[in-house]
Amino acid sequence: MLAVALPVMADNFGVDLATVQWVGLAFFAGVSSLHLSAGRLADLLGRKRLYLSGFVLFAAASLAAAFSPGIWWLVGARAIQGVGASLVQANGTALLTYSYPANQRGRAMGYLTIMAAIGRISGPLLGGLILGFASWKVLFFIMVPGAAAAFVGGLFLLPRIPRAQGGRFDGPSGVLLALWVVPVIFALNRGFRIGWTSLPVLAALTAFAVFLVLFIWRQKRAAHPLVPSGLFRSASLRSALAVGYLGFVSMSSVMLLGPFLMRNLMGVHVMQVGMLVAIVPAVVVLVSGLAGRAADRFGPRWPRTVGVLFLAAGYAVMALLSQQTDIVHLIAALVLVGIGNGFWAAPNNSAIMGSVSREHLGIAGGFLASTRTFGRAVGQALWGGVFTLA
Repeated sequence: MLAVALPVMADNFGVDLATVQWVGLAFFAGVSSLHLSAGRLADLLGRKRLYLSGFVLFAAASLAAAFSPGIWWLVGARAIQGVGASLVQANGTALLTYSYPANQRGRAMGYLTIMAAIGRISGPLLGGLILGFASWKVLFFIMVPGAAAAFVGGLFLLPRIPRAQGGRFDGPSGVLLALWVVPVIFALNRGFRIGWTSLPVLAALTAFAVFLVLFIWRQKRAAHPLVPSGLFRSASLRSALAVGYLGFVSMSSVMLLGPFLMRNLMGVHVMQVGMLVAIVPAVVVLVSGLAGRAADRFGPRWPRTVGVLFLAAGYAVMALLSQQTDIVHLIAALVLVGIGNGFWAAPNNSAIMGSVSREHLGIAGGFLASTRTFGRAVGQALWGGVFTLA
């Protein structure tokens, strides 16, 4: 929703595009660096408590953003919003998994995918509608009652999940995780723009490498590591996380470069671009429920494989588009991508959440959310760089 407001914010504060981009990047850094920590804390302290705390923090940060006196105040408020969102995203999947029996886990993940797709459709439309009549500050004000409603509903409707027995939260691991995630996001965001050999990017990559090594070392030495020992012995979990990460990297190509392809290559009118981009999440809404049920009946492997093949077919059709291509072929490509996304995401999420014991649902949800956010970060940088170079 806020993406459409960035140009307005830049004008309001008198800053350039590179500066106002931090409004989005700060939120992304706050979310990405805390997913695993939020999941582990929820396993130990209670998932419902951490989940509801996320809405409180998100609402408070939204109010602070609405009253921002300057751009960097807004950036700071967005980072705190990201912290609140990490508590919600990491634990929402765990709560949903706990609330459904194992033979309906795919269906539950299908519902989750549908709601996410509806958000991708409605967010830009709602943001554009509000900006047509009111200030960008209203976008933050309306987040407050939404978060409050979610808090009240969750307070009375969500089950109270038993905590994991034993163990403690390892604070140094959480700090090291944040310290290696944030530099790599910065490097990926700036590398293609200011050069991979520039001093800021090299410093960020060095910090990423050092803190990553220290994080891994800490996991092996800590009495209560952030990532429980033996978690990755599951081949199903390892493969599902890899497929999820690569899936979100690839999907970033459509979401980032699709509008450029439509507008600059095919000459599609800007108003039509928005409607065409909405085709992908609209198709996801239609097929995710079917994909979830297929995962419950046949297991996640075959529906997920079907989804990946549809994605590949959609990408292939998009790669063949040209100035002479009619819009029917473009719509067909977007429909294929939407079918692939719907059939891949829900079964793969089901595979991730079904690969761990119930006491580790929080950390599994953290990993699931991390594949999404980190995969999108890498994809945005990768495909943006390819577009710039080629």
